[in-house]
Amino acid sequence: SLVSSKSYQIKEFSTLLKRLNMRPPKKELDDLFKEFDVDRNGTLTIDEIQAFYKLVCVRRGLRKFFREITSEDPSSFLLADEFRSFLNMTQQEAYSNSHIDKIIRSLESVPRGKKERKLYVSGFNDYISSPDNSLIKPKSLAQHQRMDLSLPNYWINSSHNTYLLGHQLKGLSSPLAYKKALYRGCRCIELDCWDGNDISKPIITHGWTMCTAITFEEACQAIIESAFVKSKYPVILSLEVHCSKKGQKHMAEIMMRIFGKHLALPSHSPPTPEGLKKKILVKSKIIGQENFNDTDKFDEEAVKLKHSKVNNKDVKISKHLSNIVTIQAIHFKSWSHSEENHGKPNMVSSFDENKAVRLMNDGKHYVESVSYTHLTLPTKRIV
Repeated sequence: SLVSSKSYQIKEFSTLLKRLNMRPPKKELDDLFKEFDVDRNGTLTIDEIQAFYKLVCVRRGLRKFFREITSEDPSSFLLADEFRSFLNMTQQEAYSNSHIDKIIRSLESVPRGKKERKLYVSGFNDYISSPDNSLIKPKSLAQHQRMDLSLPNYWINSSHNTYLLGHQLKGLSSPLAYKKALYRGCRCIELDCWDGNDISKPIITHGWTMCTAITFEEACQAIIESAFVKSKYPVILSLEVHCSKKGQKHMAEIMMRIFGKHLALPSHSPPTPEGLKKKILVKSKIIGQENFNDTDKFDEEAVKLKHSKVNNKDVKISKHLSNIVTIQAIHFKSWSHSEENHGKPNMVSSFDENKAVRLMNDGKHYVESVSYTHLTLPTKRIV
């Protein structure tokens, strides 16, 4: 109904902001509404809403920088010559006048800007995040490496607490967060799984915090809808399992039903990106690996409440979930122990950065021999 409305009153405006994951205080909301209500009739038109959306998408730091490089007062737009100067002096890029005109025409949404060769702040923001401003050469973005080696031979674009849209302690969980991560090229996403009030409906949330929850099923539905849009290479579901055995059984059933033919099942063949195209891989512990607390599962900034030490060691692993695990999460004891007892490309250990650095320094002579046969995923601050 919001999309089809020709105008928005403040209540509808507030609802729209919540959908954009914005919850300003009432006074700030009133001020925003008045600022964009250009004709002062108590409603916002769709054009005014679009202007608002384009503006809030511009980072504050970028807006400040934009004002610094413009000569106009107030600094509402960037002239073509100023834009060329920015490209030459700041970005160290040399473009012809025709190419600069092409950039402005393609990115500037304000008709006047297109006509007069001006770049407004929203267009400048679009340029900063466009392929024209990429740090990586365009030809390097195309797949040009061998993709038939086992997974430990590759850097994997990974995400931590993927389900959260914002704050790690009080943020919103949303299926949309999984879609956003996958559309950005992420290939390893995290699901923190807990029993719901209904045991047949497991949930995903950041445990022992004030974060909201989503159902495991709606997360899986979002994943299958977006997993292979950006890339056909496999997606790893990193499961942090706090569910009972019954809850795990339902998790397995949900994944098998929703993922269907895309769900990879355990195999003796080494997992390779090429051989697992359009496959979803489940990473978790299997039967026989009962200790769920092999690494720190809460962020350093999380409140260390005593009751957070719930007796997860008593949780047993369901055979239903164990049977669909293709990447085994194992406890890392030492480099020598890993070399002697594991060395399989479908096994993975998780570290935070501090532990990873310490292990690298303590076992430099083991790193090369282990790293190419043993998949290793850090657990924190991964973009």
